[in-house]
Amino acid sequence: MKIPKRFKLYGHTIEVVWDNTQCHDSDNRGLADYRNNRIVLQPNGDQVKYPQSLVAQAFCHELVHFLLDCAGYPDDRKDETKVERISHLLHQALSTAEYEDDEEPFYVADLLSKQTGANK
Repeated sequence: MKIPKRFKLYGHTIEVVWDNTQCHDSDNRGLADYRNNRIVLQPNGDQVKYPQSLVAQAFCHELVHFLLDCAGYPDDRKDETKVERISHLLHQALSTAEYEDDEEPFYVADLLSKQTGANK
């Protein structure tokens, strides 16, 4: 699963940064930094080595925090059990998704613009 450099939620750009100082001190693999619109992930280094699957799952975990916050569920974004369950499902869906190699790329934004006539 590829981890993006940035993405948008409700028009706000969320940056994904790698920083071993913020996460290493608390023994987390990632954190949602709402004030600065960023997800901070623990990079692999000499002392800390995580399999790619754990890094991707950490990204999904922090993404779910942001999704719940943006969707207007501030109490749920703090519910680590709920965030963890949803993030594991999201990670599994994204990391096991299968695509047809010979098909044109499918982008939801293109489909929506065709349905609404936005390209006319």
